[in-house]
Amino acid sequence: MGKDMGYGKFINKRRKTMNKVFYLYGVEVSEEEFYLEPEKVDIQKYIINEKNIQRKMAFLNKVGMELFYKRVGKANILDEEKNKKGEIIYQLLEFDNKEFFTESAFYLYMRNPSIGVYHLEGINKNDLPKVFDEIKHVGIKKINSIDCALHWRKGDNMRKIKVDNINGEDWKQQGDVCIYNKNAKSLKLRPCKLT
Repeated sequence: MGKDMGYGKFINKRRKTMNKVFYLYGVEVSEEEFYLEPEKVDIQKYIINEKNIQRKMAFLNKVGMELFYKRVGKANILDEEKNKKGEIIYQLLEFDNKEFFTESAFYLYMRNPSIGVYHLEGINKNDLPKVFDEIKHVGIKKINSIDCALHWRKGDNMRKIKVDNINGEDWKQQGDVCIYNKNAKSLKLRPCKLT
């Protein structure tokens, strides 16, 4: 059992019984789900169609990216960013395996800078042309880009504020939360601090 998986016990005071509780990467799961072997995880059910992002991430971590790719099929890398050490920071991926997807699906594969865990986040590819129109004036060259995917993730109100990488105000991002001046005339495309 890895450090990110475990189970605990709690006492049900009303019934005066002891119940087992199972956790997978901090997410409560059933005993059956907890003991699933990575090779037996139903990718469609637990990753592709799962609506709860914490459960999706827990099962993706259980399966691992290598096994996920092996089962779903290699993704087309549409765009990629690496740091100075050559480690992947972001990848915009397209999956088109008809067994899992009715049409090709875009995912942003990214590293959470505060905890170092990688995860996949679905991106609505049909929105990217509109997003591209919102930010192409700052030098973005293609629709299927990391910048378009990251801009798509921002809230609608934030996306209404003009992007200006020279005179725009700085803003911060912590996880999925964007901290910015809602009265700003313009904002930089990317956060000045990402945690």
